[in-house]
Amino acid sequence: MGDAPAIDLRTLLSEMAALRAEVRKQTEITRVVTAQAEHAAPPGAGDAPAMRVIIELIDRIEAARHSLLAPAPRRWFTRSDPRVAALADGLAMTQARALSDLASLGVQRLETSGAFDAEYMEALDVVAGGPPGQVAREILSGYRRDGVVLRAAQVAVYRAVKEDP
Repeated sequence: MGDAPAIDLRTLLSEMAALRAEVRKQTEITRVVTAQAEHAAPPGAGDAPAMRVIIELIDRIEAARHSLLAPAPRRWFTRSDPRVAALADGLAMTQARALSDLASLGVQRLETSGAFDAEYMEALDVVAGGPPGQVAREILSGYRRDGVVLRAAQVAVYRAVKEDP
């Protein structure tokens, strides 16, 4: 150990103090960056309002199509009119295209068959005639993207039948 330079205690303490200050600085930077990352919106989260607008448009298209095809006592048009059928077909194609575009952005329609799940469904009606707690019918479709519910599905749920004593 003859060629090693002598260690100056003053230099060693000075370098340790500088190193300690650098570690504190890096720790603070890491803390700030971690806090920002925890509070930052996930990628694409800012798109949710625009996607909700598109979802509402899809609902309106579907309502218009059903209105055209629903029986009504007094209308100036009939369902058998080829122009009405063509308009309904055009609305169906527009709706399908909008759903396809949403799917390409990662938006998925929620599955509503089976048991009611309050995590992504809202019960708007309770009906008799089926197994309690099961979805009777979908009233309005729900959608999610990357696990985040953009709009809960609105459903009717079967209720338990009251037994007479």
